[in-house]
Amino acid sequence: MPFLRMGMCLIAILVAAACASAPNRFQAEASSGKAPAKLRTLKTSREVSLNDASGRLSYRRVLERAQNANASILAARDAWAASRQVRAQATEYPDPVFRFGYFAEEVRTRTGDQVLSIGVSQMIPWPGKLESKGRVADIKAIRAELKALIATRDVLVKVAGTYVEYGYLAEAIEISSTITDAWKRVLAAAQKDPSQRRVAETLRAETELAQSQYDLQTWRELAEVERAKLRAHLSLPRSSPLGVPAKTTVVSALAPLDELQQAAQEHNQDLALAQVTLRLQREKITLAEQSDRPSFSVSGRYIPTRERRDADPRYNGNDPIFVELGVTIPLGRKARRAEVKEADLRARSASHARDAIRYQIDADIAGWYWKVINAQRVVRLYQDSLLPQVRRAARAAEDLAQTGTSGLAGLLETVANWSHLELAAGRAEADLRLAMLQLERRVGTPMASFASRGDPKTGAKK
Repeated sequence: MPFLRMGMCLIAILVAAACASAPNRFQAEASSGKAPAKLRTLKTSREVSLNDASGRLSYRRVLERAQNANASILAARDAWAASRQVRAQATEYPDPVFRFGYFAEEVRTRTGDQVLSIGVSQMIPWPGKLESKGRVADIKAIRAELKALIATRDVLVKVAGTYVEYGYLAEAIEISSTITDAWKRVLAAAQKDPSQRRVAETLRAETELAQSQYDLQTWRELAEVERAKLRAHLSLPRSSPLGVPAKTTVVSALAPLDELQQAAQEHNQDLALAQVTLRLQREKITLAEQSDRPSFSVSGRYIPTRERRDADPRYNGNDPIFVELGVTIPLGRKARRAEVKEADLRARSASHARDAIRYQIDADIAGWYWKVINAQRVVRLYQDSLLPQVRRAARAAEDLAQTGTSGLAGLLETVANWSHLELAAGRAEADLRLAMLQLERRVGTPMASFASRGDPKTGAKK
């Protein structure tokens, strides 16, 4: 009977502690606020070809591969998943403490001798403390999700930039090959006439041909560097073959600048992270203000007692059962006031940091916006005017030189201008794509969602 009573007492205390640690109403709210975009764990798909049906390197498949295989993205994603496990730890009550004591010398009482003591105790924080810790854990999980989104965004911008640069180099190789062949034809035409007046033209053709061959080799080496970067971004082996990139489409019309700046206030991940950090610091103020609240404890102790033959039979052998309540006494007032002051100052700092990011984003968008506009004008200039003219001039000059109607001097100058303009046009298109990527990074969403919504010059809606 004594041990039966002891067991029932322990069970009652443990049940009371379990009821006290039941999930609060915030347990179901894993996110106390919304992130601008939700990141979901992507299952790594089986290896598929990165080339499209035409055999060119697919832009879409490259980005999909980066999301599933890039080590930086996977690390950020796992860190976010780990942060989601913090709430269960932060809102859990402290473990109950089981105590067992043995008297070195038996304690003789009127009702019998006492040899040992068995007890259990449970600490209970001030109501609301665990609730605040849960909210802090929730906000930290949102912050980790935003960090994973930012890591994904930055990696994809790097991948896209490498893809564009690799595409430009592949195009430069093709252009240089064509120009090298043209210089070979010019040199052959110059060498047909060994007269003294063709010596200078022949020397110019040989020089230009050597320079073109050197440029061609340089483009090939630079393309190999970009291929290595792309393999690293995609976590591919060094021996993995990569095809020639397909040309990516570029938005022809942009929304007005103020509309893009306003969109960034809603979509930019860095600004969202700053806002969540501010919310976190404000919640920590509430948590710091609760630091001077006491904690409680409830405990029970059972002492088995032997029967005495010479004792009063009315209470002989009765086992004492103690139920105790405790409360902590917060004495460190100065330290706790400093804790609240620190939390308040950190919240103010986070507010200023958020404002600084907001202003910087507006300035960055304005800078990249006009870079895109200028790059579009340069590309149109090359495509609509300069390239068609120089191509026609190069064909006409070569035809005239072959028929003997015109000298080689004009052909040499025309081919030189053609080569420079072809490479410059390719560079301008690549710069436009890179500038567009940087603009999208600042706005936080692809420019395709704003395509044909306004005239960038007048701001008028279409």
